[in-house]
Amino acid sequence: LEATRAEMELAIARAEQVVQGVPNGLKVEAPETVTLGNPARQYIKPRVKPDGCAQNVIYQTDGQSVEIEPNGEIQAREVGSSRVHIIPTQGTRYYKTIQIEVVPPRMRLTSGGMRLDKEGNIRLT
Repeated sequence: LEATRAEMELAIARAEQVVQGVPNGLKVEAPETVTLGNPARQYIKPRVKPDGCAQNVIYQTDGQSVEIEPNGEIQAREVGSSRVHIIPTQGTRYYKTIQIEVVPPRMRLTSGGMRLDKEGNIRLT
């Protein structure tokens, strides 16, 4: 009786995997640029299609300008550009490749306030 129960549970688990669906595509939302040193977290947001599929993906990058955490968080390492592959763990043929550019800070905040430059223009510091 216990052996039959174990076999039935295994069959149910297999049936659930089949019902879960087979991937037929991947949609990816990601920023094209990130700023080096920006404390605001940015993420890659993948969506395996159809919606009933497992949403598991793997990120692969060269690790030079950016690294990607398992949750999709982008870690800027240095100014430059990196290719990132987003690969569904089921249906790997639907992978996407994106380019993320890391740019230097365009503005910086200091403890001061506003200052004027030598021409009399407002300079934010």
